[in-house]
Amino acid sequence: MTLSTYAAGVQSLTGVAGDNLMITGSATSTVRVKRISISSSASLSQTINVNVIKRSSLDTGGTAVTLTAVPYDSLNGASGATVKYFTVAPTPGAQVGTLMRAAQIFINTAGGTPGITEFDFGADIAQCGILRGVNECLCLNLGSAPTNSPDIGIDVEWTETPPTGF
Repeated sequence: MTLSTYAAGVQSLTGVAGDNLMITGSATSTVRVKRISISSSASLSQTINVNVIKRSSLDTGGTAVTLTAVPYDSLNGASGATVKYFTVAPTPGAQVGTLMRAAQIFINTAGGTPGITEFDFGADIAQCGILRGVNECLCLNLGSAPTNSPDIGIDVEWTETPPTGF
Protein backbone atom coordinates (compact mmCIF):
# COMPACT_ATOMS: atom_id res chain seq x y z
CA MET A 1 0.00 0.00 0.00
CA THR A 2 1.36 3.41 -0.95
CA LEU A 3 0.78 6.07 1.68
CA SER A 4 0.01 9.69 0.92
CA THR A 5 3.21 11.48 1.94
CA TYR A 6 3.73 15.19 2.57
CA ALA A 7 6.45 17.59 3.66
CA ALA A 8 6.68 21.19 4.78
CA GLY A 9 9.63 23.36 5.71
CA VAL A 10 10.82 26.84 6.48
CA GLN A 11 14.17 28.61 6.21
CA SER A 12 15.74 31.73 7.71
CA LEU A 13 14.15 31.55 11.14
CA THR A 14 15.81 33.22 14.10
CA GLY A 15 14.29 30.75 16.57
CA VAL A 16 12.46 31.25 19.85
CA ALA A 17 12.88 29.71 23.28
CA GLY A 18 10.08 27.14 23.30
CA ASP A 19 8.08 25.52 20.51
CA ASN A 20 9.31 26.56 17.07
CA LEU A 21 7.33 24.11 14.92
CA MET A 22 4.02 22.33 15.52
CA ILE A 23 2.43 19.64 13.34
CA THR A 24 -1.14 18.83 14.29
CA GLY A 25 -3.27 15.79 13.68
CA SER A 26 -6.29 15.66 11.40
CA ALA A 27 -10.03 15.09 11.68
CA THR A 28 -10.02 13.05 8.46
CA SER A 29 -6.83 10.98 8.66
CA THR A 30 -4.24 9.46 10.96
CA VAL A 31 -1.00 11.45 10.70
CA ARG A 32 2.28 9.56 11.08
CA VAL A 33 5.29 11.84 11.49
CA LYS A 34 8.29 10.20 9.83
CA ARG A 35 11.01 12.82 10.25
CA ILE A 36 11.73 16.26 11.67
CA SER A 37 15.04 18.00 10.97
CA ILE A 38 16.64 21.27 11.98
CA SER A 39 19.71 22.93 10.47
CA SER A 40 21.36 26.11 11.60
CA SER A 41 24.20 28.58 11.46
CA ALA A 42 24.99 31.88 13.22
CA SER A 43 27.68 34.55 13.37
CA LEU A 44 29.14 32.83 16.48
CA SER A 45 28.93 29.12 17.22
CA GLN A 46 26.81 27.87 20.11
CA THR A 47 25.11 24.75 21.43
CA ILE A 48 21.43 24.59 22.37
CA ASN A 49 19.04 21.87 23.51
CA VAL A 50 16.34 20.75 21.08
CA ASN A 51 13.46 18.44 21.92
CA VAL A 52 10.55 16.80 20.14
CA ILE A 53 7.50 16.85 22.40
CA LYS A 54 4.12 15.19 21.89
CA ARG A 55 1.23 17.25 23.19
CA SER A 56 -2.40 16.29 23.85
CA SER A 57 -3.56 19.87 23.30
CA LEU A 58 -2.39 22.50 20.83
CA ASP A 59 -0.10 25.43 21.56
CA THR A 60 -1.92 28.75 21.88
CA GLY A 61 -0.93 32.37 21.41
CA GLY A 62 2.43 33.41 20.09
CA THR A 63 2.79 34.43 16.47
CA ALA A 64 2.33 31.50 14.08
CA VAL A 65 2.68 31.12 10.33
CA THR A 66 1.00 28.16 8.60
CA LEU A 67 3.18 26.28 6.11
CA THR A 68 1.99 24.70 2.88
CA ALA A 69 1.93 20.91 2.91
CA VAL A 70 3.62 19.69 -0.27
CA PRO A 71 2.39 16.28 -1.50
CA TYR A 72 5.05 13.86 -2.74
CA ASP A 73 2.60 12.71 -5.43
CA SER A 74 0.35 15.15 -7.29
CA LEU A 75 -2.48 12.58 -7.01
CA ASN A 76 -2.47 12.79 -3.20
CA GLY A 77 -5.43 14.64 -1.78
CA ALA A 78 -5.00 17.72 0.38
CA SER A 79 -3.26 17.05 3.67
CA GLY A 80 -5.43 16.97 6.78
CA ALA A 81 -2.48 17.94 9.00
CA THR A 82 -1.51 21.51 9.79
CA VAL A 83 2.09 22.67 10.18
CA LYS A 84 2.96 26.00 11.80
CA TYR A 85 6.17 27.71 12.79
CA PHE A 86 6.40 30.36 15.46
CA THR A 87 8.16 33.73 15.33
CA VAL A 88 6.95 34.56 18.86
CA ALA A 89 6.83 31.67 21.33
CA PRO A 90 3.38 30.23 22.07
CA THR A 91 1.99 28.93 25.33
CA PRO A 92 2.63 25.19 25.08
CA GLY A 93 -0.20 22.67 25.14
CA ALA A 94 -0.33 19.77 27.60
CA GLN A 95 2.70 17.51 27.28
CA VAL A 96 2.16 13.76 26.91
CA GLY A 97 4.69 12.04 29.17
CA THR A 98 8.29 13.04 28.72
CA LEU A 99 10.21 14.01 25.60
CA MET A 100 9.99 11.83 22.49
CA ARG A 101 13.48 12.89 21.39
CA ALA A 102 16.15 15.13 22.89
CA ALA A 103 19.49 16.36 21.55
CA GLN A 104 22.01 19.13 21.82
CA ILE A 105 22.64 20.82 18.49
CA PHE A 106 25.78 22.66 17.53
CA ILE A 107 25.10 25.86 15.63
CA ASN A 108 28.22 26.52 13.56
CA THR A 109 29.32 29.86 12.18
CA ALA A 110 27.94 31.00 8.83
CA GLY A 111 30.14 29.63 6.05
CA GLY A 112 31.09 26.63 8.16
CA THR A 113 29.39 23.27 8.04
CA PRO A 114 25.83 23.89 9.26
CA GLY A 115 24.69 22.03 12.33
CA ILE A 116 22.08 19.49 11.22
CA THR A 117 20.01 17.33 13.54
CA GLU A 118 17.50 14.85 12.18
CA PHE A 119 14.90 13.01 14.22
CA ASP A 120 13.70 9.87 12.41
CA PHE A 121 10.57 8.13 13.60
CA GLY A 122 9.39 4.75 12.41
CA ALA A 123 12.70 3.61 10.96
CA ASP A 124 12.55 -0.03 9.98
CA ILE A 125 9.57 -1.47 11.89
CA ALA A 126 9.32 1.02 14.76
CA GLN A 127 6.13 3.02 15.12
CA CYS A 128 6.07 6.64 13.93
CA GLY A 129 4.96 9.63 15.96
CA ILE A 130 1.21 9.11 15.49
CA LEU A 131 -1.28 11.96 15.74
CA ARG A 132 -4.96 11.06 16.05
CA GLY A 133 -7.45 13.90 15.86
CA VAL A 134 -7.01 17.65 15.70
CA ASN A 135 -5.91 18.09 19.33
CA GLU A 136 -2.72 16.04 19.18
CA CYS A 137 0.52 17.58 17.95
CA LEU A 138 4.27 17.12 17.81
CA CYS A 139 6.39 20.17 18.52
CA LEU A 140 10.04 20.97 17.89
CA ASN A 141 11.15 22.87 20.98
CA LEU A 142 14.36 24.85 21.54
CA GLY A 143 15.56 25.09 25.14
CA SER A 144 16.80 28.63 24.53
CA ALA A 145 16.63 31.17 21.76
CA PRO A 146 19.71 31.05 19.52
CA THR A 147 21.84 34.21 19.54
CA ASN A 148 24.27 35.92 17.17
CA SER A 149 22.17 36.28 13.99
CA PRO A 150 20.93 32.68 13.73
CA ASP A 151 19.67 31.24 10.45
CA ILE A 152 17.56 28.14 11.14
CA GLY A 153 15.79 25.78 8.77
CA ILE A 154 13.22 23.23 9.93
CA ASP A 155 11.36 20.60 7.94
CA VAL A 156 8.92 17.80 8.67
CA GLU A 157 7.76 14.77 6.67
CA TRP A 158 4.61 12.74 7.36
CA THR A 159 2.16 10.23 5.90
CA GLU A 160 -1.61 10.08 6.21
CA THR A 161 -4.08 7.20 6.16
CA PRO A 162 -7.80 7.01 6.92
CA PRO A 163 -8.32 6.86 10.72
CA THR A 164 -9.10 3.14 10.51
CA GLY A 165 -5.92 2.50 8.45
CA PHE A 166 -3.11 0.23 9.57
